[in-house]
Amino acid sequence: MLSGGFDLHVSNVFRKLETTAKELGVTRVNSTMILEALLEASESPLYNALLDQTEDITYFPDMVDETRSYVQLNDDGKMSEKQEDETKISKIVFDDEGKTKTVFFADDLTEFIQLLLGCMQKEEFIDIYKFTAMFVYTMTDDVRKVLRTFGVRTDLLEKDVISSYKEHNKIKEEAKTIEIPQELKSFVRNLNEEFNGQTCDISQRDRECNLVWQTMLKQTKRNVVLLGEPGTGKTSIVIKMVYDIMNHTCPKEFEGFTILALDVTASVAGTMYRGQAEERFSNLVDYLNSQPRIILFIDEMHLINGAGACKEGEIDLANTLKPILAGGKVRVIGATTQDEYEKYFSRDGAMKRRFRPVYIKEPKTSEVYCMLKKSIETLSKYHGVSISRKMVDFIILNAACFHNETCNPDRTKDLIDLSMVVAKQAGKTFVDKKSVLANFAYHFKKFAQMSERVKRAIAYHEAGHCLVALCSKELNNIEVIAVSIMPSDAYLGLTVFESNDYTPEPSMEYYIDSIALNLAGRVAEKMFTGVITSGASADLQEATDQACDLVTKYGMSKCGMNRTFTEETTSSKDKENISSEINSIIDQSMKRAEKILSSNVNSLKLLVESLMKNGIVGANDLKQILKNVKKV
Repeated sequence: MLSGGFDLHVSNVFRKLETTAKELGVTRVNSTMILEALLEASESPLYNALLDQTEDITYFPDMVDETRSYVQLNDDGKMSEKQEDETKISKIVFDDEGKTKTVFFADDLTEFIQLLLGCMQKEEFIDIYKFTAMFVYTMTDDVRKVLRTFGVRTDLLEKDVISSYKEHNKIKEEAKTIEIPQELKSFVRNLNEEFNGQTCDISQRDRECNLVWQTMLKQTKRNVVLLGEPGTGKTSIVIKMVYDIMNHTCPKEFEGFTILALDVTASVAGTMYRGQAEERFSNLVDYLNSQPRIILFIDEMHLINGAGACKEGEIDLANTLKPILAGGKVRVIGATTQDEYEKYFSRDGAMKRRFRPVYIKEPKTSEVYCMLKKSIETLSKYHGVSISRKMVDFIILNAACFHNETCNPDRTKDLIDLSMVVAKQAGKTFVDKKSVLANFAYHFKKFAQMSERVKRAIAYHEAGHCLVALCSKELNNIEVIAVSIMPSDAYLGLTVFESNDYTPEPSMEYYIDSIALNLAGRVAEKMFTGVITSGASADLQEATDQACDLVTKYGMSKCGMNRTFTEETTSSKDKENISSEINSIIDQSMKRAEKILSSNVNSLKLLVESLMKNGIVGANDLKQILKNVKKV
């Protein structure tokens, strides 16, 4: 029995053969069926070789008409016991997304199957190039007959396919022989070597990966910067690309490439004297120019600005890289946050022009499980602890409430890992709610020690945010995932929001409601408890900043209609008018929040009582509690 050892394209060929056999009602596939499957395969070297000899290979006669003649079936449509014995050496077992499947082959393909068996016994990896070369080398009379019908010279076909295979192998050997110079090893790592032989746990993100591949196929400025908050998976995208290269599932232009990771901090470590950093950077640039099959990955890319410079104005890593970034030899992938990108690259237009931004958004709550499915399987094997889909959803909710300062999928994966550790230490073989909640024992203790008055103030505060988000007619672009009054390390309470695919109209009404959302907790506290806590200060700051932007940046207020303000061009009188206009906007937003909350008092109080009782209310419970809310 054979298993593994095939790349994705070969597995797809087997899958195609299995499907075709089922459609035809036969138990074994013949050589012409393989020919058809290979022509339809992604990155097909056979298709490319045939294309050199004939103008049209998109249509073939029905090559599987005689399939039934290869195997005599019983009346019930099954093989006899003798036939089953004969097929024991003519079968391939392959992995289809975690499921073991078998394809049986006709007797005329014995030589081809024996070649495959020999490779597998030597533990050789079989990619689509090697598979095609073996098939062409052992072509049966039926295949040659079909090809001759189209005027194909099989001797030339053999030569082209074998040549293609050798060239492909040469590219792979070149990738294996890449050696990082000694002077670069302290700050440059070979990611292909690091992840060689490991299983890829990364799912989704195909759209983002394709954008990166497409950009790197350009003639010039073939560089990408991945922008996203910490934990959204920027580095994971690069690692997925490493696996795609090693598994031959990347675009064919990148076969044999190596991805190197540059550690910016390490690149300047120990450079005490002037010129040492410049020498390292120069060695790096020379090496990159000499290796056309290299992709350089720079995490925390904003650090290259100023790296190696003793004082402002001196040559740093960013300036050293600029010349090669604009050319066509070197490809660079950077990763940083949106804030850092705007802070450092907005001041350097030349650097900004050389990189295409690819935005890595935090996945929606409903997408997290699919994104982590393979990682969960790996964690489960590592810890020897299983976990259900329902428990993963429970972890997603708690991770959002207790660790909202980080992003998915990272925060959920971390909590799954921790929960499996807790379950294993407790002698359990599966993760249950106790295993998850044990990670927050300190927070529950803190919650129990809080006075009823403090809990109720926090409950009204968060319920206020929730109600304004759900009841505003303008804020259709956000959804409430959960409301919590459980204290975490960073905050006492939280309303978890999630953006949807709706694009709001950026009108004054929308911005007033958006500011009202920030102020809703403050308004609810004042309306129903008579006091305002210090927890509302951050909300007030955000609301003030947003109101200020409406006046000074967007030109949407009375005093600043159709113009913007800068610190240099704003007079004292203008500043007074701007301050007055900000106060007016804040006042309008406060009244807007009061109106929404006053219209939904009963729903607000129901939510507050549920929070006082449970501490956390998830999306499903919110729907039940707030089913009678009115849009205002």
